[in-house]
Amino acid sequence: GPTIEPEGDFKYHREFLKVKYSADDFRYTTKGNTVYGMILGVPDQAKPLLMKAFSSTEAGKELQIRNVSVLGSDITVKWQLKDDGLHIEPGYPVLDEMAQVIKIEF
Repeated sequence: GPTIEPEGDFKYHREFLKVKYSADDFRYTTKGNTVYGMILGVPDQAKPLLMKAFSSTEAGKELQIRNVSVLGSDITVKWQLKDDGLHIEPGYPVLDEMAQVIKIEF
């Protein structure tokens, strides 16, 4: 994401406490054929969410996404994979203001 973190890792942990993340900041982890994308800010529910890490230039290969969901919710998520990334349509639930987790299954 666009937010710049201070140098020095946790040696300067007080500086990290001052960082204000936005809904454009993501962190990812994987397990098997699933990627979990953590949104570090509160997404604007009026516009689509764009996960640029899934763009054709970032991914470096054609992706075959099977399903996208919000962890902790049964609500169906509408999404589209485009050249500029994974677009998640408005209407998905925001369950936590600290971090929202999007589950992407391949």
